[in-house]
Amino acid sequence: MSENIKKIQHVTAKTVILSEGKYLLVQEPDGRWEFPGGKIEFGDTAEETLRRELQEELGLKDDLKIGKILNSWTWVFKFDRVHLQFFMLAYACVTTQKEFNLSKEHTEYGWFGSEEALKLNLTEGTRKTLETLD
Repeated sequence: MSENIKKIQHVTAKTVILSEGKYLLVQEPDGRWEFPGGKIEFGDTAEETLRRELQEELGLKDDLKIGKILNSWTWVFKFDRVHLQFFMLAYACVTTQKEFNLSKEHTEYGWFGSEEALKLNLTEGTRKTLETLD
């Protein structure tokens, strides 16, 4: 039975942008908030992914400074014939840009202090990362 289960792994990179004590979060169409970023395409580096994703999702201009990895997490979704594993890397990043033009991928963005952010409906990885930063 287990040989019929397709296993798919995705590696993603997320930005943890902190400015004036507030984190930049984006809201998914399902209402959950998360750090901006996305899937690392074959052949791309995490840094290339972060630049591409923030340009696509937020209209970020080219002033993103990418620092060290702050946290990583993984989780598995199990369906009848497919198991999806996501492995995410959260990078400390800096930008001078404070206002953004959202793509259709997200419904809203906002700057939140840690305490305020932890009260939001967050993705699991975003919550875990914020808790490690506190």
